[in-house]
Amino acid sequence: MAKICIKNNVLIVSDEIHSELLLDDNKFTPLAKLSAEIAKHTITLVAPSKTFNIPGLFCGFAIITDQDLRERYEKEVSRSRMHVSSAGLYAAEAAFSGQCDDWLKELNRLPDR
Repeated sequence: MAKICIKNNVLIVSDEIHSELLLDDNKFTPLAKLSAEIAKHTITLVAPSKTFNIPGLFCGFAIITDQDLRERYEKEVSRSRMHVSSAGLYAAEAAFSGQCDDWLKELNRLPDR
C-alpha cells in the first residue's frame, strides 16, 4: 500500500491511536518505521485517549519526520484553529511519562485461563 501511495504522490495518514493496546508480548511496528521513504510520506497520529481511557480531553499528536510536510501540517492546524486542551496535555504527559507503565502492562495481559 505504501509503495502505491508513494508512486502516486498520495499522503499517508496512519492512525495509530490503538497501537499500545497489545495483548501479552505482541509488538507493534509503526508504519513510518518501515523505511525512510515511507516516513517521508506519512503523518502518524497518536493519542493517549484510547490506551489510557481519557477520551474527550482533546490531546493528540502528529508525528511528521519530513520537514516540509510538517510545516504544511502546522500551517493547516493554525489555520483551522485546532488546539490541545490544558487538561489533555497534563493527562498525556502523565500517561506517557512512565508512571502508568505498570497499569498498561496489566491492561494488556491476557487473563489466566
